[in-house]
Amino acid sequence: DVYLFSQDASVGGHVTGDIIAFSQILHVSGTIDGNVRAFTNTLSMSGNVTRNVLTFNEIVNLDTSSKIGGSLTAFAHNLYMDGGIGRNVLLFAQDSTIAGTVDGEISAKGENLRINGSAKVGGPIKFEGKNPPDVASDAKLASAPIFKKMQHKPEYAEGSYFVWQVI
Repeated sequence: DVYLFSQDASVGGHVTGDIIAFSQILHVSGTIDGNVRAFTNTLSMSGNVTRNVLTFNEIVNLDTSSKIGGSLTAFAHNLYMDGGIGRNVLLFAQDSTIAGTVDGEISAKGENLRINGSAKVGGPIKFEGKNPPDVASDAKLASAPIFKKMQHKPEYAEGSYFVWQVI
């Protein structure tokens, strides 16, 4: 296993275990036989991960050459996925763009979801968001996305909620 605590980290070799990273920038261009757990500002991947990726980031970029054998779980501000995912994708991101291949399902929550024409999704797509998903007409999907409009509920835990109710 590799444990990283740094400002800028790059993994370009072969890791036979997991990567657990706490850094500002993490770039993975090598082969990882285990999982990647990233708590970073920016995650950039162009390598292969045999198992799963769990990431808490501002920016996630999975380029065309990146492959994840298992699932992707991402909590991010912006996500761009152009690589391949062997199983499911779970996203909590403000803006997500899917341009690669997902063999399983996509469950996403956020403001915007874009599915480009180069995307291939083998399972259902469920999106709860502010805006309906933007799906290119030439995207290869197993089924049409299921969209649920995000509901904003009153903030009962906030003291200001009750003050404004009295006023």
